[in-house]
Amino acid sequence: MEYGSPIQNWFARNKRRLILTLVIAAISISAIFIAIFIIKTLKSSELLIVVAPTSAKVKINGKTYQNGNYKFFPGKIVAEISHDELETKTVELELKANETHTLQAYLVGKDNDFSYYKKSSEDFELLKLVGDKNVAPFVNKWQKDLTLRDILPIYNTRYEHGQRVIIQLQDASSSKKCTEMFCILARSGFSKDSETFDETNRVLKEEGYDIYDYQILYEE
Repeated sequence: MEYGSPIQNWFARNKRRLILTLVIAAISISAIFIAIFIIKTLKSSELLIVVAPTSAKVKINGKTYQNGNYKFFPGKIVAEISHDELETKTVELELKANETHTLQAYLVGKDNDFSYYKKSSEDFELLKLVGDKNVAPFVNKWQKDLTLRDILPIYNTRYEHGQRVIIQLQDASSSKKCTEMFCILARSGFSKDSETFDETNRVLKEEGYDIYDYQILYEE
C-alpha cells in the first residue's frame, strides 16, 4: 500500500537503486581524479625557475610563480617575467615529459640599465649566476667599485677662496638612507660644487674609481 504523493512513492520504490547509482557516480568521479593525478605525476615536466631579481614575478598559464621548482604538463609554455622597476621579458620553453627544465633569465631597466642590482647583494649574486656575456661589464665594474670600501675613510684638505676645507669620505652602507649595497658619507662641507670634490675624484679615478658611480650621502 502506497501513501503520499506520486514522487514520494517513486523515491520509496527506487531508494536502493538511487543509492547504488550515487555510489557508482562517486566512485567514477574519484577514479577520474585519481587517473588525472597519476597522469600528471607520471607524465609531467619539472621546471626550475631561476630569475633575477629575486622579487621578479613569472606568469605561466595565468598563474604567478617565483623562484623555485614546479611541475607542469609537457608542452610549450610562455613565461612572462615582470618587475615593477624593470622591463618585462617573455621566454618560451618546450617542456618534455619526465624531464627537468630550467627557466633562467634576468631583467634590466630601460636602455639595458643594470643599476637596480646595486641595491641588494642577494640580487647581485643572483645576476652573476643567471647572467650572460652582456652582464659581465656591469658585474666586473661593480665588483671593482665595491673595493673602495677597503681604502675608506679618505681625508683631503684644501684651501678654497681663502678657507680651509676638510673632506672626509666614509662607508655609509649601514645608514637607513642608503638604498644600495654600498654608499659613501661625505662629511665636513663636502659638495659636488667644490674644487676639493674634483680633486678628490681625480685621485680616485687614478685608482679606477669614480665618485659619480656611488650613492653619496651628505652630512646634515
